[in-house]
Amino acid sequence: MKLNSGRFWLKTSVFTLLGAASLLLALTALYFVRFDAAAVRHAVEQSFAARGLRAEVAGSIHPQLWGRPGVEISDLRVYTPGATTPALTLASLRADLAWLPLLAGEHELTRLALTGLNTRLERDADGRLNLDGLLRLESGSPLKNGLDSVSVQDASVSYRDAG
Repeated sequence: MKLNSGRFWLKTSVFTLLGAASLLLALTALYFVRFDAAAVRHAVEQSFAARGLRAEVAGSIHPQLWGRPGVEISDLRVYTPGATTPALTLASLRADLAWLPLLAGEHELTRLALTGLNTRLERDADGRLNLDGLLRLESGSPLKNGLDSVSVQDASVSYRDAG
């Protein structure tokens, strides 16, 4: 077979595309098989607990892959210590991760999309907010901050100042 043959390059192109598609399909299957919703739920709850808050995921947790890999959490509620009503609720939270660090086993947050955000901010007499430090990443966190964008839709914020 000659290297300048059209059939040779057609076969090479077809097999290359089939190989790339198979690899993509295998990586997709691996991502969904290895996804552990219970571990994500536990990590979310522990992350908020480290900040002195209590989180409850009342909805579902699903992996997302198309576009950017990530996770979508529905019906997230965050409570301040001793509170019976949530200080923050989210109908949906989508967190996107960077591809290359994910392939290396690291989780780099690149985008947050918040939908249905309802929050009740309260400032106490000492000037501290009830949700102070909510977006701060802890030093031992397995999540690296590489945020490119944060989008918020359908938000409601109430504020009370005790000072």
